[in-house]
Amino acid sequence: MHIDLRQLRHFIALAEQRSFVAAALTVNLSQSAFSRSIQALEHSAGCQLIDRGRKDLAPTKQGQVLLEHARRLVSGAQQLANEISQFNGLEAGELRFGCGPAPAGGLIPRAIGSFIGRYPKARVQYQVDDWQSLSKRLPVKSSSFSSPTPATSKPTRTITPTACARAAGISAAAPATHWPGVAA
Repeated sequence: MHIDLRQLRHFIALAEQRSFVAAALTVNLSQSAFSRSIQALEHSAGCQLIDRGRKDLAPTKQGQVLLEHARRLVSGAQQLANEISQFNGLEAGELRFGCGPAPAGGLIPRAIGSFIGRYPKARVQYQVDDWQSLSKRLPVKSSSFSSPTPATSKPTRTITPTACARAAGISAAAPATHWPGVAA
């Protein structure tokens, strides 16, 4: 089976958006190119991954298994790229998180502006939604809270969501089960 990371990213977008049009826009592809990518992935997997008979385009059982692995593989590839960048002396990396509508209205844009000003090579990606939806789309294992480090710092330092928020002077509220194992 030959699968590339782009196809996995496309499949993740489709599973999250539940629409070929919206998912294609998310990954900056035309709908026809996006559809061909999903078809090629299904051909490589040897099975249908999306139930096209359902209006919500839910993943099939095989699609759910592939989705779990796809999220881990894509996340692992991004972590690898971040660590290599850090070893190469670049102040680059990725910060991904989710937030509710209230902080997205004022606090988050200012914080991101400040962060990007300090680390212009870093990528920032965030999603705005209610906490229940975010916990489904951004589970602890696939969410990453990291900050770029200067070339003189050692990479691989783990920064917890709580520590990241505390360092940025941000207060966050979420159910106690949202970040299991993370002390406040």
